[in-house]
Amino acid sequence: MPDPPLPLTPSPAALRREFQDLIVGDLLGPALDEVRREVWNAAGKQGQHAVARDLKNARYAPWKNPGDLTARQEAKLASIAETNKVLCRAYLLKEQLRQVFVLEGAAGVALLDAWLKWARRCRIPSFVKLAKAITEHRGGIEAALIHGLSNARWRA
Repeated sequence: MPDPPLPLTPSPAALRREFQDLIVGDLLGPALDEVRREVWNAAGKQGQHAVARDLKNARYAPWKNPGDLTARQEAKLASIAETNKVLCRAYLLKEQLRQVFVLEGAAGVALLDAWLKWARRCRIPSFVKLAKAITEHRGGIEAALIHGLSNARWRA
């Protein structure tokens, strides 16, 4: 009976993408959407129906990568930046965290440190909570950024 094939070892870049998928997809996306919903609800309660309608229709623009935005979505983000500072700050936090995984090694760790400091003091509850969750996984994130190591199971 032949031996089963050995699993392929993922590359360091693949491990960084794995952590990026976990953090950006599973943790960051819901935090950003929670901020958008809070701002939308507050605008509706304050009688700012036009602002609330714009925020309701802006669900996908903040989630997308800047390079993948359509002209309409870019205009929507520009409008958010002018009218809603909290949601704009949440979007900027999202983008800076994405950049942590674009960089490698010490530069990625340094940007992660800066992001954690910013997120802890941003006064956006869902991002403060996210910073705590990322701090709990910091060892694994650093290992992936510096050495390409992970203690997570590789997705087949």
